[in-house]
Amino acid sequence: MYKRQAPDHPIRKRAVLTSLAWALASYLAFGTHLWLLVRASTPISVSALPLTIGTMAIAMISGLFVFLLPSGAGVREAILVAGLGPFVGTGPAIALAAVSRVLLTIADLVTAGASAGLATMEQRRHGPYHGDPGIDADEA
Repeated sequence: MYKRQAPDHPIRKRAVLTSLAWALASYLAFGTHLWLLVRASTPISVSALPLTIGTMAIAMISGLFVFLLPSGAGVREAILVAGLGPFVGTGPAIALAAVSRVLLTIADLVTAGASAGLATMEQRRHGPYHGDPGIDADEA
């Protein structure tokens, strides 16, 4: 048997719990986004919010496992249609899944652009980034 080498930095419980909290917050935000989309087309109550949060969470996680297409394209939408279809109808569910994909793609592009802009500003202010102290780039 092979023994796995210990990591350079120990993984702390706080880091794992913080990551879990951020993941849950993101699923809550994505599910709320979907609920707002559904609500714009169909009168639904707040009681449908757990359905949209759960559907979006399953869709986002499933998209991670389909790595042949960018961001789980197609799989995420199929799960959204399956989850929303019984409540809003298949046609509206397809439209909602497509609108959700477009909005999230726009949000990704805006976020990437803002990050690139901030990185450029920081580079102009502080000079080029040379890595973390104590980490040798040749060993990577």
